[in-house]
Amino acid sequence: MSLLPEHSHCLYCDDPIEPGEEYCSEECRRAAEGEANRERRRNMLLFGIAAAALVALTLLATMG
Repeated sequence: MSLLPEHSHCLYCDDPIEPGEEYCSEECRRAAEGEANRERRRNMLLFGIAAAALVALTLLATMG
């Protein structure tokens, strides 16, 4: 038996929201999108560094 009405939680700040909603405000939506964009850029940078290191190691291995 639940004393709270049916609800969800904001994906960004975890405040209670209406069921079926993802964010409590446009501000939380923008902040979450900004974080996702930063994470994507970071992941792409790390992937690029790993790819460059792999190419460098392959070149070093073939020269030696």
